[in-house]
Amino acid sequence: MTRIGDVGTSNVVETHDEMAFYVSLALLKPRNIESYFLNSAIKSSFFQKRLQERTLVTAVPKKINKDEIGKVEILLPVAIEEQRQIGAFFRSLDSLITLHQRKYDKLCVLKKSMLDKMFPKGGSLYPEIRFAGFTDPWEQRKLGELVEETYGGGTPKTSVPEYWGGDIPWIQSSNVIEGELFNIDIPKAITDKGLRESAAILIPGSSIAVVTHVGVGKLVYLPFSFTTSQDFVSLSRLKTNSIFLCYALFRRLQTEINMVQGSAIKGITKAELLDKRIDIPHDVEQTQIGAFFQKLDSLIALHQRELDHVKELKKGLLQQMFV
Repeated sequence: MTRIGDVGTSNVVETHDEMAFYVSLALLKPRNIESYFLNSAIKSSFFQKRLQERTLVTAVPKKINKDEIGKVEILLPVAIEEQRQIGAFFRSLDSLITLHQRKYDKLCVLKKSMLDKMFPKGGSLYPEIRFAGFTDPWEQRKLGELVEETYGGGTPKTSVPEYWGGDIPWIQSSNVIEGELFNIDIPKAITDKGLRESAAILIPGSSIAVVTHVGVGKLVYLPFSFTTSQDFVSLSRLKTNSIFLCYALFRRLQTEINMVQGSAIKGITKAELLDKRIDIPHDVEQTQIGAFFQKLDSLIALHQRELDHVKELKKGLLQQMFV
């Protein structure tokens, strides 16, 4: 169990060998208690609350002295068989969480690999991997040549209540999740008055909103009309397959970010964005590539939902199965 830093995180270590462990950990050797039950009991709110009461929160990082851990109360059934069954139940839930996590991670790695291999790189006009039947070279086009309209954005004054709470969606950079190109939660909306009396602009549906300030590299496709903060440039009336263009532009921005060796790109101008070169194949190939990545994203989202569901189930049962 971690005793320095993320106090209270625990796991069962099964070994018959001697082992060493870091000073930030506490090794708990079970006596008259089943190991997997103890591991689950440690995660319960009953134990965690009492553990935190003995944790030195003024220390940086937080820590609990080794002798204090043994003073923390724990609730347990007397029958060892009930302990075994509870421990085995939560062990199976942990295995299910691990399984979904591995599937999710593998799909994310696959997507990253395919984004690298299904688009040309290094000045080439041919990707490493293609669908059968496609052999023609791709074209290099400036992003500005692939859109007919661009829009900026603005933020109505938050001090004026009449500007907010309407039915016109308004997004800011924090609403856009990196890599989620077709999914966004929009908690805020502005009124017609807020639109008229601010720099906000109503952007037509079927547009791509690209973050151009802090958070560069994030973008989202919106099928309905919307407004944005000033942190965006929105691309409208697209001249190429919209789904394909989302992935192509996302890959281009991510490649540039990675080339800066992990440094955050604080912003790009509208002119710099529209000047970026995008590799484009024929229409049919665009459609197939876009559909492939959308299906991959759907699988990733499915496993993310399943992973979140099992985690929530475990959290709820830890509350209900421990007093």
